[in-house]
Amino acid sequence: MGIRRYIDEMNQQIFDLSREEKTNLILLSLNMLILLLGYALLRSPIESLFIEHIGAKSSPKVWLLSILVLSFSITAFNFFQKIVKVRILYVITSLLFALGIFIFSLLVHGESFQFAYPLYIFKEVYIVLLVHLTLGYLNASISESLAKVVYGPFGAIGSIGGIIGGLFVGSFVKEMGTSVVIQVGVFSLLISTFLFSRLSPTKVTSKSEEHKNDRPIESLKNIKKYILYIIALVALSQFVINLFSFKFNLLLESGFATSGDKAQFLGKIYSGVNAFSLLVQFLIIPFAFKRFSEGKILASIPVSFCLMIFGCLALGMPLLLTGLTFAFLKGMDYSIFSASKELLYFVLDQKQKYGAKYIVDMIFYRASKGFISIFLIYFQTPILIDLMLVFCLILWLVLLVPLIKTYNVYHIRKEEIGNEHPSN
Repeated sequence: MGIRRYIDEMNQQIFDLSREEKTNLILLSLNMLILLLGYALLRSPIESLFIEHIGAKSSPKVWLLSILVLSFSITAFNFFQKIVKVRILYVITSLLFALGIFIFSLLVHGESFQFAYPLYIFKEVYIVLLVHLTLGYLNASISESLAKVVYGPFGAIGSIGGIIGGLFVGSFVKEMGTSVVIQVGVFSLLISTFLFSRLSPTKVTSKSEEHKNDRPIESLKNIKKYILYIIALVALSQFVINLFSFKFNLLLESGFATSGDKAQFLGKIYSGVNAFSLLVQFLIIPFAFKRFSEGKILASIPVSFCLMIFGCLALGMPLLLTGLTFAFLKGMDYSIFSASKELLYFVLDQKQKYGAKYIVDMIFYRASKGFISIFLIYFQTPILIDLMLVFCLILWLVLLVPLIKTYNVYHIRKEEIGNEHPSN
């Protein structure tokens, strides 16, 4: 009955839209589908080429470089958004990255293997920028009430694109070759460019523009301890995922002879990531968030990570189980961890919520990935990485005790005093 009401509400709100608004919503949905399908086509062959020609041990270096380039790109992007129309910015950005990926791919296949670095970095950066623009345009094109009912299906459409793209790579990359699959991915990026250019004009106001006079750190001065707990939670989650990803890359490098074999396996794994994330978002999150407390939901994530990772380590890291564990960690990170992290902000007022998300998501999320990448550049001994994994998982579980306790205090206080700022 709940699902039926949800569908009826969504249909009614979409029916009330103007023809122009409906067209925008359709185009944006198609764009997200094509965008994530194309990313799935590019991700596996590009990563396999990097591992084959540069080596899995260099993965942390390219992760760190990608974070640095992305941070610079976002800063530049925020500046250009103020002076260039969003549709023009999207077209210019997508065409530049499509051209760059195409050229670097040709150079790598022409045995100029050092260009595997910018090829990998371009792949990491373009998807963040274009998804950001797509979601920003969606937010400006629909009302808040409609947003609440279409965000789920909109995200699902993107996940479906990722699943299809991954299955395509897994099925055809060996026959077609990594070069051809990358070219198909570049072509899909051009389709995305065309779709976005057909959108009707709308005023896109980003969160940063809405709060441009706010000072994020000042809004958090009374809740520093709580924010530090959230920062630590995010950092530990990324430490665990990236440490295990490094182990997975090493195993992938030794487990397959050619980049085509690696790309085929990766394509199936990334399809599994998207499929698992989609399953969790539709079937597990709605049920879990209604039946269980925030504390139990947050605790279930590191506990399940422990079971999967310790199982892999105990069995000697077999390739298939390691790949499935990698897909599980990534899928959980994209779905239930992301959603449960958002719950932690709901006990804050609007300014604190903006400040917390800015500090945590924009700064410390990337900083934690950069830190663990630097660590892995210099420390790659298997036993040391295993010990770090175990240490981070245990610390994650320990951290949840004060975090959940503080969350519950703020939650009760907000219910009692409404919108009054929580304080230590």
